[in-house]
Amino acid sequence: MQKKFTFDYLPQLLYPQKPVRNSFLPHLSRAAKALDSTFVEKGREHGCELTHDQFMLLVAVRENPAATQHELASFLCRERTAVTHALQALVRDGWLERHHSINDRRKCIYTLTAKGVAIWDTLGATAWEVVKQGCADISEADMLTCINTLVKIFCNCRPAQNIYRLHDREEQ
Repeated sequence: MQKKFTFDYLPQLLYPQKPVRNSFLPHLSRAAKALDSTFVEKGREHGCELTHDQFMLLVAVRENPAATQHELASFLCRERTAVTHALQALVRDGWLERHHSINDRRKCIYTLTAKGVAIWDTLGATAWEVVKQGCADISEADMLTCINTLVKIFCNCRPAQNIYRLHDREEQ
Protein backbone atom coordinates (compact mmCIF):
# COMPACT_ATOMS: atom_id res chain seq x y z
CA MET A 1 0.00 0.00 0.00
CA GLN A 2 1.39 3.39 -1.01
CA LYS A 3 1.94 5.87 1.80
CA LYS A 4 -0.26 8.94 1.57
CA PHE A 5 1.73 12.18 1.61
CA THR A 6 0.51 14.93 3.90
CA PHE A 7 2.08 18.18 5.02
CA ASP A 8 1.33 17.43 8.69
CA TYR A 9 4.61 15.64 9.31
CA LEU A 10 6.76 17.86 7.05
CA PRO A 11 7.59 20.48 9.70
CA GLN A 12 8.61 17.70 12.10
CA LEU A 13 11.01 16.34 9.50
CA LEU A 14 12.50 19.76 8.81
CA TYR A 15 12.62 20.96 12.42
CA PRO A 16 12.50 17.94 14.76
CA GLN A 17 13.84 19.82 17.80
CA LYS A 18 11.28 22.69 17.57
CA PRO A 19 8.42 21.45 15.39
CA VAL A 20 5.71 23.92 16.45
CA ARG A 21 7.79 27.10 16.60
CA ASN A 22 9.62 26.68 13.31
CA SER A 23 6.85 25.12 11.25
CA PHE A 24 5.23 28.52 10.65
CA LEU A 25 7.17 29.35 7.47
CA PRO A 26 6.11 26.40 5.27
CA HIS A 27 2.46 26.93 6.17
CA LEU A 28 2.71 30.66 5.52
CA SER A 29 4.38 30.05 2.17
CA ARG A 30 1.70 27.56 1.07
CA ALA A 31 -1.10 29.89 2.21
CA ALA A 32 0.43 32.79 0.27
CA LYS A 33 0.80 30.67 -2.87
CA ALA A 34 -2.80 29.45 -2.55
CA LEU A 35 -4.08 33.02 -2.26
CA ASP A 36 -1.92 34.11 -5.21
CA SER A 37 -3.12 31.32 -7.50
CA THR A 38 -6.74 31.92 -6.45
CA PHE A 39 -6.35 35.62 -7.33
CA VAL A 40 -4.95 34.72 -10.76
CA GLU A 41 -7.76 32.21 -11.42
CA LYS A 42 -10.51 34.63 -10.39
CA GLY A 43 -8.84 37.43 -12.35
CA ARG A 44 -8.91 35.28 -15.49
CA GLU A 45 -12.63 34.75 -14.98
CA HIS A 46 -13.00 38.54 -15.25
CA GLY A 47 -10.67 38.84 -18.25
CA CYS A 48 -7.61 40.04 -16.34
CA GLU A 49 -4.21 38.37 -16.71
CA LEU A 50 -2.42 39.95 -13.75
CA THR A 51 -0.55 38.16 -11.00
CA HIS A 52 -1.08 39.18 -7.39
CA ASP A 53 2.40 40.79 -7.34
CA GLN A 54 1.54 42.88 -10.41
CA PHE A 55 -1.74 43.88 -8.78
CA MET A 56 0.07 44.92 -5.60
CA LEU A 57 2.47 47.00 -7.72
CA LEU A 58 -0.50 48.70 -9.40
CA VAL A 59 -1.98 49.40 -5.95
CA ALA A 60 1.33 50.86 -4.75
CA VAL A 61 1.64 53.08 -7.85
CA ARG A 62 -1.97 54.23 -7.59
CA GLU A 63 -1.65 55.10 -3.90
CA ASN A 64 1.83 56.67 -4.26
CA PRO A 65 2.00 58.21 -7.73
CA ALA A 66 5.19 60.17 -6.98
CA ALA A 67 7.06 57.19 -5.52
CA THR A 68 10.41 56.24 -6.98
CA GLN A 69 11.18 52.71 -8.08
CA HIS A 70 13.39 52.35 -5.00
CA GLU A 71 10.51 53.42 -2.71
CA LEU A 72 8.11 51.02 -4.46
CA ALA A 73 10.61 48.18 -4.08
CA SER A 74 11.06 48.96 -0.40
CA PHE A 75 7.31 49.10 0.20
CA LEU A 76 6.69 45.81 -1.65
CA CYS A 77 9.78 44.08 -0.16
CA ARG A 78 11.15 43.32 -3.62
CA GLU A 79 14.47 43.94 -5.31
CA ARG A 80 14.59 47.26 -7.14
CA THR A 81 15.52 45.55 -10.41
CA ALA A 82 12.53 43.20 -10.10
CA VAL A 83 10.23 46.19 -9.60
CA THR A 84 11.85 47.96 -12.56
CA HIS A 85 11.22 44.94 -14.81
CA ALA A 86 7.66 44.58 -13.51
CA LEU A 87 6.95 48.27 -14.17
CA GLN A 88 8.32 47.93 -17.70
CA ALA A 89 6.08 44.89 -18.29
CA LEU A 90 3.02 46.74 -16.96
CA VAL A 91 3.81 49.69 -19.26
CA ARG A 92 4.31 47.32 -22.21
CA ASP A 93 1.00 45.54 -21.46
CA GLY A 94 -0.89 48.83 -21.29
CA TRP A 95 -1.61 48.98 -17.53
CA LEU A 96 0.66 51.92 -16.71
CA GLU A 97 1.94 55.06 -18.43
CA ARG A 98 5.44 56.31 -17.77
CA HIS A 99 6.13 60.02 -17.52
CA HIS A 100 9.34 61.85 -16.70
CA SER A 101 9.25 64.14 -13.71
CA ILE A 102 9.21 67.86 -14.48
CA ASN A 103 11.78 68.53 -11.76
CA ASP A 104 14.14 65.63 -12.49
CA ARG A 105 14.25 63.92 -15.91
CA ARG A 106 15.94 60.88 -14.31
CA LYS A 107 12.87 60.19 -12.18
CA CYS A 108 9.88 58.44 -13.74
CA ILE A 109 6.32 58.80 -12.56
CA TYR A 110 3.84 56.04 -13.33
CA THR A 111 0.08 56.41 -13.66
CA LEU A 112 -2.70 53.99 -14.50
CA THR A 113 -3.81 53.97 -18.13
CA ALA A 114 -7.44 54.06 -19.21
CA LYS A 115 -7.29 50.23 -19.31
CA GLY A 116 -6.12 50.17 -15.69
CA VAL A 117 -8.73 52.66 -14.53
CA ALA A 118 -11.51 50.82 -16.40
CA ILE A 119 -10.81 47.49 -14.69
CA TRP A 120 -9.79 48.91 -11.30
CA ASP A 121 -13.15 48.23 -9.62
CA THR A 122 -13.18 44.68 -10.99
CA LEU A 123 -9.63 44.08 -9.71
CA GLY A 124 -10.59 45.38 -6.28
CA ALA A 125 -13.69 43.19 -6.18
CA THR A 126 -11.62 40.18 -7.26
CA ALA A 127 -9.04 40.82 -4.54
CA TRP A 128 -11.79 41.19 -1.94
CA GLU A 129 -13.44 37.97 -3.16
CA VAL A 130 -10.14 36.11 -2.68
CA VAL A 131 -9.68 37.59 0.79
CA LYS A 132 -13.19 36.53 1.80
CA GLN A 133 -12.60 33.01 0.46
CA GLY A 134 -9.27 32.72 2.26
CA CYS A 135 -10.68 34.07 5.55
CA ALA A 136 -13.86 31.97 5.59
CA ASP A 137 -14.55 30.38 8.99
CA ILE A 138 -11.83 32.42 10.74
CA SER A 139 -13.04 34.48 13.66
CA GLU A 140 -12.28 38.19 13.87
CA ALA A 141 -10.17 37.61 16.99
CA ASP A 142 -8.12 34.88 15.28
CA MET A 143 -7.64 37.07 12.21
CA LEU A 144 -6.49 40.00 14.34
CA THR A 145 -4.03 37.75 16.18
CA CYS A 146 -2.71 36.37 12.89
CA ILE A 147 -2.26 39.80 11.32
CA ASN A 148 -0.51 41.19 14.39
CA THR A 149 1.76 38.14 14.53
CA LEU A 150 2.74 38.61 10.89
CA VAL A 151 3.34 42.33 11.47
CA LYS A 152 5.59 41.53 14.44
CA ILE A 153 7.55 38.98 12.41
CA PHE A 154 8.03 41.50 9.60
CA CYS A 155 9.10 44.24 12.01
CA ASN A 156 11.53 41.88 13.73
CA CYS A 157 13.12 40.95 10.39
CA ARG A 158 13.08 44.45 8.89
CA PRO A 159 13.19 46.96 11.78
CA ALA A 160 14.34 49.85 9.57
CA GLN A 161 11.45 49.37 7.16
CA ASN A 162 8.69 51.04 9.13
CA ILE A 163 5.69 50.34 6.87
CA TYR A 164 3.47 48.31 9.20
CA ARG A 165 1.84 48.86 12.54
CA LEU A 166 -0.13 46.59 14.80
CA HIS A 167 -3.87 46.61 14.25
CA ASP A 168 -6.23 47.47 17.08
CA ARG A 169 -9.63 45.89 17.38
CA GLU A 170 -12.03 48.20 15.55
CA GLU A 171 -14.73 49.75 17.68
CA GLN A 172 -18.23 48.99 16.44
